[in-house]
Amino acid sequence: MELRAYQKTAVTAVVGRHIEGSRAVCLVAPTGAGKTVMGSALAKMATSRGGSVLWLCHRRELASQAIDSNNRYSGPHTAGPIQSDCPIRVSTVQALMRKRGPIPGIRFLVLDECHHYRAEQWGAVAQMYPVHTVGLTATPQRADGLGLGSMFDSMVVSASYTQLREDGHLADCEVLRPDGPLMSNEVAQSPIQAYCNNAMGRHAFLFAKSVKDAEQFARDFREAGVRAAVVTGKTDKETRRKRLQAFAEGTIQVLCNVFVLTEGVDIPRADVCILTRGCSHASIYLQMVGRILRPFPGKGKALLIDLPGVSHEHGLPGEDVKYSLDGDGIQTAGKAKKKADDTISGDDQRPPPTIYSMELRRVYAGSATPTDHKDSEWRRLRSIAVQRGYSLAWVANEYKKLFDHIPPQIQSIGSQERQREYRSLIGLARSRGYKNPPGWAGYRYKETFGKWPPRLWSWKI
Repeated sequence: MELRAYQKTAVTAVVGRHIEGSRAVCLVAPTGAGKTVMGSALAKMATSRGGSVLWLCHRRELASQAIDSNNRYSGPHTAGPIQSDCPIRVSTVQALMRKRGPIPGIRFLVLDECHHYRAEQWGAVAQMYPVHTVGLTATPQRADGLGLGSMFDSMVVSASYTQLREDGHLADCEVLRPDGPLMSNEVAQSPIQAYCNNAMGRHAFLFAKSVKDAEQFARDFREAGVRAAVVTGKTDKETRRKRLQAFAEGTIQVLCNVFVLTEGVDIPRADVCILTRGCSHASIYLQMVGRILRPFPGKGKALLIDLPGVSHEHGLPGEDVKYSLDGDGIQTAGKAKKKADDTISGDDQRPPPTIYSMELRRVYAGSATPTDHKDSEWRRLRSIAVQRGYSLAWVANEYKKLFDHIPPQIQSIGSQERQREYRSLIGLARSRGYKNPPGWAGYRYKETFGKWPPRLWSWKI
């Protein structure tokens, strides 16, 4: 299997980041870019240097796909379940957490759909396997909209939507939508009417806000003479497989779902996306729309039927977006325009921070505040922490609220004080009854100091 030119460049860039000292690299691959293929290439390179690769997914279906992809890329019996002796071991993160102790010989870690990993899960895995890591995702954004900087040291973007579209790896997409975003629970018209008027006979994924709605829409489609079915989280595995296969073969025209078909579903025949629900963050929107952008013989342009008008906020399908490990993980063209409009109108996106120092209040300018005043505030916060028994993590967080970046002064903290901070965080985690105190403490430590604590420290606790 030959990598595309941009895929080779991205794989080389990930290796380069590891050589430069990044332990965990986030590889962003928009829909159609081939993230699993690039992950397989990195896994093959790792096994060629000796040792095993651990490939983690958040769903069993994705684990099966990862095994198939790696066996196609590197040859049969290269990848297998976690209990196998294959060079590439594939598992769900849930199954891994149930194991007692780490798997010996792991030299490289792949996190598939890495935006799904919760902080405590990632912290636990990082403690068990302090090795070079790559995270694969099309949408590097947490559930709260923030980036993945708490998990990764650096980011590599494999290709832009424009490049993928111009190279024929993504289809163009037309959009039908109201003139502006509608109120919550409002839609411009019924999805059945919209489909029958604009997409009759085409193959559509419908994304509903509830299982009840999805089931009702499917009934309405069938009454209108459209072959429709439902897939939900409660649909048994065999029924789901049959319905997806029928859709892929064209015998089902509309497949209604809630969250089930946002990821891990590769059916290029699909050329219509019907949205009947809102999207709080760009990641969900991009995942849903991405289901219809893959090219297919005779496909032509895809069609987004955006009934609530969410594309006004998140941008049109195929528009380039900006990615970041910090702040907003994804900034779409629609969101950038909204920020610009709000700036012009004088609306602030968040309340100003509370400034307790009168001296700082006179000169405060966010991240542009003079350095000497930032240093003075750092010393003030440190003094309060000592008096009240607060942690360095508290100091760093309060500083970041004011100046939008990690305090540079944190780098001057000595090893002994850093170790005391780590032990204190483990004690806090234990007092709160967390299942994995070292993992949680390691995550908070990285938020404070910008890197993970030495593994030796956890052995001494």
